[in-house]
Amino acid sequence: MDVDEITIVLMDLKYCERCGALFLRPQESEVLFCPSCEVEMVELPLPSSKVSRAYRPRARKIGAECEGEALLAYSEGGNA
Repeated sequence: MDVDEITIVLMDLKYCERCGALFLRPQESEVLFCPSCEVEMVELPLPSSKVSRAYRPRARKIGAECEGEALLAYSEGGNA
């Protein structure tokens, strides 16, 4: 058996973005899911094209008095 041409395919080791399993995908590929999860993800409905606004916490106004003058400070909400 003679080999006339050898094809080399470069692969990336990738974590599945659904289950976390490791799998190989061709370099420069946009594949995000392992073959098992790919089948399940195809069955899901596509996300709506409605653009949602990003959540921005509202600033809270904190008032205090210091030597007869009112001090106002604004603080970001949340403790993330």
